Amino acid sequence: MPNGIALPALPALPAVRWDPASPPLWDPVVAPREGGREAVTDLARWLSARVAGPGVALEGAADRLVGRGPGLTPEGDDILGGAAIGLRALGPAAGLAPGRTAALIAALCPPDVRRRTGALSATLLELAVRGAAPEPVHRLLAAGDREAALADLRRLGASTGGAIAAGIALAAEYVVSATTEG
Repeated sequence: MPNGIALPALPALPAVRWDPASPPLWDPVVAPREGGREAVTDLARWLSARVAGPGVALEGAADRLVGRGPGLTPEGDDILGGAAIGLRALGPAAGLAPGRTAALIAALCPPDVRRRTGALSATLLELAVRGAAPEPVHRLLAAGDREAALADLRRLGASTGGAIAAGIALAAEYVVSATTEG
């Protein structure tokens, strides 16, 4: 997760040693996708063939999804987080206007989010709006083995990874349709 520590295995000793003065470096903020609109369209098609969409429109999604659904982090919140990450990473490559991208992202995390959902979920949604994502999302949005990245993402939580993927798919489809020429 963007605000967690990953260990390759639990140590045999009862204590975990980690040096906060010299932690391994990893930036949880997803880099904007390269390759232009064609690469975004390709990703949108690929994702839509593998991920069931959330069945909501991107605009106004927060009104319908914040705090809703099963899971420690409600599925609706995870979808919104995935959509925010997807917009930040894919919008610039597809040519979505920066102001429009920023407004759409901001709308996915309403000011009253902490009253409408749990603290952990609100924190993860706020991080997603700033572009922070779990490691498999970085690989999913970059060139490389998408199948492995999606499989790893789906392993997060009972429904979290799949919902994040659905949110990214929602954002990808939106960006492609919003930037269609002619």
